[in-house]
Amino acid sequence: MPNGRDLGQDRGGDGTAASMIVTTKPPPANSPGKQKTVLLVDDQAFVRQIMWKALSATHAYKVLQAADGMAAINLMRDGGIKLEHAAGTDLMEAAAGAKIDCIVSDINMEPMNGLEFVKTIRVGMASVHRGTPVIMLTAHADKHFLSTAFALDVSGFLVKPVSGTVLVEKIERAIATPVALKSASDYATLIVPDVDTPDLYASVDAENEQSKTVRATDMAEQFSQQRPRFVAISELKVGDRLSEDLLTTEGVLVVPKGTRIAPALISALKDLSEIVKLMDRVSVVNV
Repeated sequence: MPNGRDLGQDRGGDGTAASMIVTTKPPPANSPGKQKTVLLVDDQAFVRQIMWKALSATHAYKVLQAADGMAAINLMRDGGIKLEHAAGTDLMEAAAGAKIDCIVSDINMEPMNGLEFVKTIRVGMASVHRGTPVIMLTAHADKHFLSTAFALDVSGFLVKPVSGTVLVEKIERAIATPVALKSASDYATLIVPDVDTPDLYASVDAENEQSKTVRATDMAEQFSQQRPRFVAISELKVGDRLSEDLLTTEGVLVVPKGTRIAPALISALKDLSEIVKLMDRVSVVNV
């Protein structure tokens, strides 16, 4: 089998997404450290192939692939992913029993889009740790989904076309930065917008509106006892809490008022300069 050839099919005969057969290069004998496992989720085979080549060239990663969110969940749940080494030897890898160190996922996919996929992980319904870092592949047209992505605590963003150097850099940064997880129930209430008819803001089910109002009231009382300060986005510090919504210059919500600043959030905000222009300064309080 030629080096780097992806034998997986994006769609089965019935039109459904299929899990992928993935080629991986074994690390050189003198390669330091253990390979990290990265899952690539995108419905375009050529995009996955570009990322696979960049990661394989480093000899530092074992790469799994899936054509959409549902295929990725089935991959992790069922295990039995076939990894075929370039040298010709086959290895059956039980994905459900293996630790996935980082996931890179597109947003616009069917039947399960990238945001629905991340929500499934965060609520604990996928066979990976809820806090597994996820980097979202995005285009400039996806900017209205940013608030939902941040609410799901993604670790960063990659803009297509993907640069191999930037891909590796952001994966390593995501792995090194723990996700500040909320409770599974918090993620469960988040409504993920349809990628074909995007909502500008993430919302919660009607039955949770009362508790949300109580939390907002408590937060307002807490803010009223402190003096907000305005800081540049680059000056946000871990432990600060936003006392106003963080918006793009076009008024699109990115991070809502009340969000506590965590390391992964700071990292993800750094990526946004490639996608949108944020307001210059934002009001925060120390908590």
